[in-house]
Amino acid sequence: MDRVYFTLSYKKYLSSQKGSLVYQLSLTMLWPMVFMNFLNIAGMVLLILKAGLVLITTNFSYLYSLINF
Repeated sequence: MDRVYFTLSYKKYLSSQKGSLVYQLSLTMLWPMVFMNFLNIAGMVLLILKAGLVLITTNFSYLYSLINF
């Protein structure tokens, strides 16, 4: 992904007239990908947190049942 961005920004330097167009293209290409990556990372973090919460609650209920008996 970095390579694509680099080549696009390099083309921007090659021709100043087409440069702004290429730069805008690279930005429009990159932002959705960055946003999607952020969403994926957030989803993974939420999954990990949910799994941790489930583990903690099951452990606590197990300990509570042990204490009751």
